[in-house]
Amino acid sequence: MGRPLNLHKVGGPVSKAGQQLSVKANISGTVVTAGLLQQKKQRSFVVVDGSGNKLTCTFVDSATPDIGEMSLKVTPASGPAFFAKKITNRYLWDFAGAKFSWAFNASGTKVVAEAV
Repeated sequence: MGRPLNLHKVGGPVSKAGQQLSVKANISGTVVTAGLLQQKKQRSFVVVDGSGNKLTCTFVDSATPDIGEMSLKVTPASGPAFFAKKITNRYLWDFAGAKFSWAFNASGTKVVAEAV
C-alpha cells in the first residue's frame, strides 16, 4: 500500500477540531460530508458522516459518488480543480496519473496542490 496517510493528523469525524480531510461520500444513498477514519487500501478508507454512520468508500472522479464511493476535490496552484484518485501524507494523484504535493489552504478549509 506504500506509505499510508497519517489519519491522526488529518482524519476523524467532521466535527473534530483542527485541520482534517473531508470528503463527499455516499454512505446510505445520499452524498454527505464525511471524515476519514481508517485507510484500507490505496484508494479506500472507512469514512464517517456527522451522524456516526460508517462505510468503506473508494475515491471516484465524480462530484456525485454512488453508495460506497467518495470524492475529494482538490484546488491546484494553477489550472482547474480536480478529484483525487489516491492520497498519502505528502502527495496525491489525479485520475490522469499526475502527481501533486498537497497541503491545506491558509484557512484550513480546502486541499491545495502543486504539481511535482
